[in-house]
Amino acid sequence: MARAAGAVYKVGDSKGSKVLIRIMRDCNDEILEKADKADCTLLPKFSCHTLRHTFATRLCGSGVNMKVIQDVLGHADIGTTMNIYTDATNELKQKEITAFSEYLNKLEEDNNTPQKESMVVDRIVCKT
Repeated sequence: MARAAGAVYKVGDSKGSKVLIRIMRDCNDEILEKADKADCTLLPKFSCHTLRHTFATRLCGSGVNMKVIQDVLGHADIGTTMNIYTDATNELKQKEITAFSEYLNKLEEDNNTPQKESMVVDRIVCKT
């Protein structure tokens, strides 16, 4: 039975896995046809589940509310969403520390008094 246009394949769905394998194969074939075979980067093998984790991490990194991510992924417990499905990327850490530093600088400007916290945050280096 064919699926309707726009139908979503679920993780663990054998048809979804076959679709993903076919997409990776076709993409790699196209790359090999267009590029010098000695100097090209092919898509690695990955699963639908890997895409699910990446999707959750990117949602988080773009600022989507965690409760929304939880609902989209269908998790009953937000702990599953936060601890298993999303990662704090280096870009996200840098963005959040920068936003916090700007917040402290704004406080300093508004109060015309130096904030000790601001000086500390300016020295924070995110681990890579």
